[in-house]
Amino acid sequence: MFMSTLSPNKSTNKCGIRAIRAIRAIRAIRAIRAIRAMFPYETEMYDKQQFFAMTIEQKSHDDDGVSDEILTFRLPNNRVPGKDQFSKQMLKTQGVIDLVVGELLDVPDGTYMSAETEWQNASRSDILYKPRLAIQNSLPPILIEIQLTVNEPFMQRLVSYSQSALSIYKTYPIVLIVCTDRVSPIQLMAKFKPISGKPWMSSLLATDFWAQSCFIVSKLTLSGIAPSDQLTPLQALSSFLTEASPTLYGHPFAENRTIRQLYHIAMAISENQVECDKDVSNVVDIICYNNEKILMKADAALFGVSGSSKAKNLIERALVFNAAAKRKYYQTVDSDSDSSLEPLPKLKGKTRETIQDKKQDDLEFVIKYRKNLIGKMNWKTCLSVGHEKNLCEDYSTGESLRQFFYNATKK
Repeated sequence: MFMSTLSPNKSTNKCGIRAIRAIRAIRAIRAIRAIRAMFPYETEMYDKQQFFAMTIEQKSHDDDGVSDEILTFRLPNNRVPGKDQFSKQMLKTQGVIDLVVGELLDVPDGTYMSAETEWQNASRSDILYKPRLAIQNSLPPILIEIQLTVNEPFMQRLVSYSQSALSIYKTYPIVLIVCTDRVSPIQLMAKFKPISGKPWMSSLLATDFWAQSCFIVSKLTLSGIAPSDQLTPLQALSSFLTEASPTLYGHPFAENRTIRQLYHIAMAISENQVECDKDVSNVVDIICYNNEKILMKADAALFGVSGSSKAKNLIERALVFNAAAKRKYYQTVDSDSDSSLEPLPKLKGKTRETIQDKKQDDLEFVIKYRKNLIGKMNWKTCLSVGHEKNLCEDYSTGESLRQFFYNATKK
């Protein structure tokens, strides 16, 4: 019924718009392939994501409306705005860097870039922006923390991060806190004051000796905003991170231009990450498959070999570990877990089966030693030879080894 009311001209125009969008998408893909061909050894994954996101962002600038893709796109649970790793990826794209820096310092796009966030004391902060050129070293570094709960221990860490940045860049940094849940206790907000003209952001009253200034944006500071798409870029970014909406139209300011651009960037990063996960999962599958075949061959080669029970036990444990690694990785990739692949737990200590295998190796050693012996049996000498071969380690005297042997052979 609805489609029949469209005039031929409107229908034609709609087809034309779709064709233009398709052409733009093809051009974007070709541009990405060209960049990858020019830089085949690029190792920083977020640089590729940065270019891809900037391409999508430019497309969103060109489109007057919302693309069909973004209307039906939904971010997975482990990549919604506000999640730690995904938020860091977003904040490292050049478009978002320019958005943040442009409002905090009013400098041209491209002035700042993402910098290393691991400090000399082995601590690591979330995001750090630094001036791109050495001649711009008078500009302050910008430290950003995405924090679920802002409390006193967090603020103490934040001061440490800021002082680390100060020691490297010799300039007091500007600090921005994006609180995605709550400030605890709420009385802590009394140490901040709302900024004139920007009631959605507050500034810490005292930052002497560690920061040029420290700002906080939270659900609380943003809650008083009336529904409107007239947001500043940084205000929109803060809302994007704190609302944690997996879809564009689940966000209260879906009509805002900056919010739309951020969802385009998020979609590009997410789709790129999915492809990376698939590539890595294929590599993991091949490695685990080859490991299994090699271990099975090693186990077969030890068949009937005296004193190999310990080696066989290690092979069996390696096969279990290999299967667990493959299973754990695939569960991480296929699920919406918020964690990347974590190290598997260490194998537990001696199990009952391991102890029995060790005793079997000791027994086989003593039997073989007695079989090849010429002359009278000397248990002390037998024990010394065993120790040299890392066997019979549970026995400290020849008599204890003798008792073990006779008890074992009685069974």
